[in-house]
Amino acid sequence: MIYYVCEPKKIIKTGLILVLILAGCWLFLKFYLMQEQPQVNVEVDVKQSEKTHLLNDVKKQEFFVDCRLTRDRIRSQQMEVLKEIAANTASSSETRDQAQRGLMKLTERSTLEAELEKLVIALGFKDAVVMLQDTAANVIIQQNSLTDSEKDQIRDVVVRVTDLQADDVFITCKP
Repeated sequence: MIYYVCEPKKIIKTGLILVLILAGCWLFLKFYLMQEQPQVNVEVDVKQSEKTHLLNDVKKQEFFVDCRLTRDRIRSQQMEVLKEIAANTASSSETRDQAQRGLMKLTERSTLEAELEKLVIALGFKDAVVMLQDTAANVIIQQNSLTDSEKDQIRDVVVRVTDLQADDVFITCKP
């Protein structure tokens, strides 16, 4: 076994030196970090034409959002009426059945519209709104104009997903 014999004065001196070094480091870091760092001002120069372009894009998006909100609001009102009829025990069973079928039809139509909008956007168009009726479909595309092949692509998607004929699909451009 090896024994180290240390004098108490050496231990105290070493401890004090360590405490002084740590305190010095702490004070240095404290004052260094508390100093104000110079502020960096970044100015972004956006040209007026870019601002106008961004504003126009927002307005275009608002149209499509507004179409969807209006469609969904009307659909919700229709569903509320049908739910009341379906839940009303005073209504005949035939009327309640019709209301339930109407609810299912509206739900199915909403699902198809959302699916078609995503499929049309997947074709490479910026945005689209699809409004389905019993015998027709209206598709509004965010684009200045469409070629015949682009219209055919859109019609093919709508015909494939719904039971409609190509002649029953109406496509409109909204720049």
